[in-house]
Amino acid sequence: MRNYILGLVAIVILYSCANPGYPTGGPKDEAPPKIKRSTPKPNALNYKRDEVIIEFDEIIKLDDVYQKYVISPPLKKRPKIVARAHKLSITFDEEEELQDNTTYTLDFANAIQDNNEGNPIESFVFSFSTGEVVDSFAIMGNLWEANDLSPVEGALVMAHKNLNDTAFTHDVPVRLGKTDEKGHFAIRNLSPGEYRVYALEDGNRNYMFDQPGEYIAWYDTVVSPSMEYVQMPDTVAADSVVFNDELVYSPNDLKLFLFKEEGTEQYPLGEERKDSNTLAFFFNLPVENFKVEPVSEESFDDDWAVFELH
Repeated sequence: MRNYILGLVAIVILYSCANPGYPTGGPKDEAPPKIKRSTPKPNALNYKRDEVIIEFDEIIKLDDVYQKYVISPPLKKRPKIVARAHKLSITFDEEEELQDNTTYTLDFANAIQDNNEGNPIESFVFSFSTGEVVDSFAIMGNLWEANDLSPVEGALVMAHKNLNDTAFTHDVPVRLGKTDEKGHFAIRNLSPGEYRVYALEDGNRNYMFDQPGEYIAWYDTVVSPSMEYVQMPDTVAADSVVFNDELVYSPNDLKLFLFKEEGTEQYPLGEERKDSNTLAFFFNLPVENFKVEPVSEESFDDDWAVFELH
């Protein structure tokens, strides 16, 4: 009996050793990717090549990048953006000529994520200059729908050096940004000077307000960006406060309200022929004094057509 018990204990011990269980895998990764190296380096000077390569510390993927990114100043051709393993490459079109003495800002919002958990890099921005200086002023604020004050996501916010109040109808802006899901925007890397600020839902992607149906907003005052270091309180213990110098950009609280301008120019929207005896025309505004003349050598009675205006 004793030998039987000892044998049973030995079997239990061997079974326990053979089934150690599964590893837990450690805590969940919640950290976004970080830059390891890049060509050029962030805020590099005199860079005029047609490609930017950024390498991260983990494998990355892109989320809706062509809808989220914006490059300032705007390019004539859309660049090719590719994520492959740890590297992100931005290749400019071979016909694109970068402007001299200009700071370029590549703003990816939250489009860059780690491959496994999808942790995004919030507000990821990469800048370089084709000249000797990296411009560093900024204009920030929020964009809302004028009708219901809801935040507007994905609209362009543009800074114009041309202070004429119609510049947004015929000029491409010198700098631009894009609103996030909260309607917040930041136009970065501005040079010193005066600007007019507009927001636009750009239907034909030409950075100008020139199409019926496009939504527009503007700030009614000329803006001169600035920045300064301000002492900000930081509570490090229940009974102590320290002050740290923090760089603050101004203005950082512009309020813009997007609306659709009421049309004043009459234009046709289309036509429809449901049967052989009826032809309907559609216009963007109510029609007055509408008249159709037949193009034919045959004679027609005066009452050949009956109009119903709506």
